[in-house]
Amino acid sequence: MRKLNLNVLTPDEYVFLECRNPDSVYNREILNLLYGIIEKLKPGKLDRSRAEKKLYKTFQDANFGILLDEDTGAWETISHSGKVKVAANFEGEISA
Repeated sequence: MRKLNLNVLTPDEYVFLECRNPDSVYNREILNLLYGIIEKLKPGKLDRSRAEKKLYKTFQDANFGILLDEDTGAWETISHSGKVKVAANFEGEISA
């Protein structure tokens, strides 16, 4: 395993984000984690390492999609500008 010089993220956070696709769909729990990690990497927050800057450049304009999986009970209006994948029973409205 390679040795990373990280100033902002923990190694687990770095690997978690690095293994994701900026154009893929994720459930809400994962989305909250992803956006939280990306928020930590914003310029001006802290002194980021080269690896963290590169990772931020990849994910700064990420438009993750929402995954409504089988365990999700969705009875609401969902307004999202990206992809929405419904793998569950859904009653409500989806607007872009």
